Amino acid sequence: MRCRCMMTELSVWLLVAGGLTSVIGPAASAYAGDVVGREQAWYVVMFSGMPVGLATDLQTHDDNGWFYENHLDIQASRLGTPIVMAIHATGWEDADGRLIRFRTEVTMGDSDMHTSGERKGDSLLIRSESQGFIQRKSVVWEPGAVGQGALDSFVRGQLRTGEREFSARVFDVQTLRFRSSRFVVTDTLVEINNGEVSRLLVVEQFDDDSQSATMTLKIDEHQDIREMIMRQLGLEIVIKRIEEDEVSSLSLDPNFDIIRGSMIRCDGFPEPVDEIAEVVFELTFAKPVDEQSGFYGPNQSVLSGEANVLEVLVSREPIVDHMVADEPLDKYLQSDRYIQSAHPAIADVADSIAAAVGKTGLPLAQAIAGWVNLHITNKSLATGFTSAADVLTSREGDCTEHSVLLAAVLRAAGIPTRVVVGLAHGDGHLIGHMWTEVYVSGWRTLDALDLNTHPIRIRIAASPDERAFDETDVIQAYSLLGDLKVRVKSHQKMR
Repeated sequence: MRCRCMMTELSVWLLVAGGLTSVIGPAASAYAGDVVGREQAWYVVMFSGMPVGLATDLQTHDDNGWFYENHLDIQASRLGTPIVMAIHATGWEDADGRLIRFRTEVTMGDSDMHTSGERKGDSLLIRSESQGFIQRKSVVWEPGAVGQGALDSFVRGQLRTGEREFSARVFDVQTLRFRSSRFVVTDTLVEINNGEVSRLLVVEQFDDDSQSATMTLKIDEHQDIREMIMRQLGLEIVIKRIEEDEVSSLSLDPNFDIIRGSMIRCDGFPEPVDEIAEVVFELTFAKPVDEQSGFYGPNQSVLSGEANVLEVLVSREPIVDHMVADEPLDKYLQSDRYIQSAHPAIADVADSIAAAVGKTGLPLAQAIAGWVNLHITNKSLATGFTSAADVLTSREGDCTEHSVLLAAVLRAAGIPTRVVVGLAHGDGHLIGHMWTEVYVSGWRTLDALDLNTHPIRIRIAASPDERAFDETDVIQAYSLLGDLKVRVKSHQKMR
């Protein structure tokens, strides 16, 4: 079930961004009380029905706890640019389900992020490294929380006893935080393959307070996951278990275009875009939207909302009521494993720009955004998501890379900054996009990527703290947009 972590990582690294310019885990094997066991499993990763990746997983369980090792390789394309991604992870948990230590490595192109953790007493000591820059943090282990291996065992045990709904508190090694996961059995399916009849439970997983399912699991009579399904924007991601003898004959399609596959059609968008002052969208979701806070931002407001339909106003000019901070801002100045504002080279950039501009506040923020746009000379889609230190060195990337580098330099300059995900319009479609919001006399939208198309952006969610963007938050936001229908209700031109 550790595949769920990998799906969140895919969401961030492949889907969230750039249209305009974690780790694969075991089938639930042994659980406390089971015979000591060792299991290896293989999975194919499919985007909208096309096989693009292969994963393998090994899990061992004995009286001392759990050990897992898993690996994923993906090959695909983003608007014709090839991408190659690999995720590798190992982890150890004690018999009570508490993490002893873990290590993850995510590689895409020239980008490489290592994260490891080891428990000392009641805390996890975590170390993240990118481009030789190391950041450390300590996380106090929550009583009653478990790691992913113990969660798998818990879920399997609950299903064996016939439970239809249950919850657990788990530490996610991808997001480096604790989350609550709720599981609901929603259906039972009967499938026939090669004359063999299988009964599958359909289980929906909800993370934290999300009203939309993070993903759907299909689980067989042995409580092994056969499929995991996640809908993100216009794309369906499926991870399906296969037999070992199927691996050698599996044919992958490295040409599947993730960006085009995830676009949402938006007919009737007013032209020319750069003359439009505001647009009212009607957003029709597959399910009712109970939490609307992500749709309120410096340039956006919800005009009406009933059941699964929202009317959202997006304006070029800030909406004063939505600029006010109603929370502490210090957390938006902290250094993160992706937004590395404490990196000496990034701090030097912030100091040099401030000295050259000779101003503070919004003029300084805008100057930093302009510097980031010019510094990233290769507006490339080859990297899905990487750290500010990587971007500073490589000078390439799409909207995610512009956002993390901009946020890092702004924070180093003392300007509170958070990362935002949503949609931007282009060529008759809405496309996943990432940008920033800065606090200078109120929250303001700031995008370092010079898109030339002057897009209208629909805000979906913002990072709640120093993180570049929590993978779970991304997956929740874009799961909400699965099967989304959009139409323009009205618009106003600039006067």
